[in-house]
Amino acid sequence: MKKGGYLFGGIFFLAGLAILYFMVLSPIIDVSKMQFWHATKARLISAKVDSYQSRNDDGGFTTMYNVLMRYQYQVRGHSYTGQRVKIMNDEASSDSSQAYDLLAKIQHENRVNNGITIWVN
Repeated sequence: MKKGGYLFGGIFFLAGLAILYFMVLSPIIDVSKMQFWHATKARLISAKVDSYQSRNDDGGFTTMYNVLMRYQYQVRGHSYTGQRVKIMNDEASSDSSQAYDLLAKIQHENRVNNGITIWVN
């Protein structure tokens, strides 16, 4: 096999490894680390559904929805502010009902428990 063939194949091999890491291994590593996180109470500062326009492949637009929130919590005497709603917080959906359902769950937990439960490392 020629030197150029190895180079060409190597590029695809490295691209495959990168995809494997980011799509499979990185989430598995994150989940294994989360086994040692601890639950704590947080004070909800704000929570709302946000929307924005996303361009489709065909040039049209779709409205995307996600929940934005801020909360304050204390760990070992230090105060922190967080904004992560879900483990994969960058997930937006074109289905507004998913975002509004999640917002309702957050608000319900805040009302019932006078705060929300979060997980910290």
